[in-house]
Amino acid sequence: MIKPTWVIFDVGGVLFDFMAGFRTIQEHLGVDSDYVKSVIDAHVGSEERGSATLESVFTAILEPIGRTSELDQ
Repeated sequence: MIKPTWVIFDVGGVLFDFMAGFRTIQEHLGVDSDYVKSVIDAHVGSEERGSATLESVFTAILEPIGRTSELDQ
């Protein structure tokens, strides 16, 4: 397990506007933002244990819609 160096609490979306992020992903991929939210929700908790990576979450989003070739982008 990787021990974190920093812990940042983003209460109220001050540092990152999550909803704008979901809208941007929705527009870029042409998928419903609820789909993206459901995939991310399925990974919530596993990133806290160090078992989820950004790549694994994006793979889980892109694989079902046949767009894994965009993973490097």
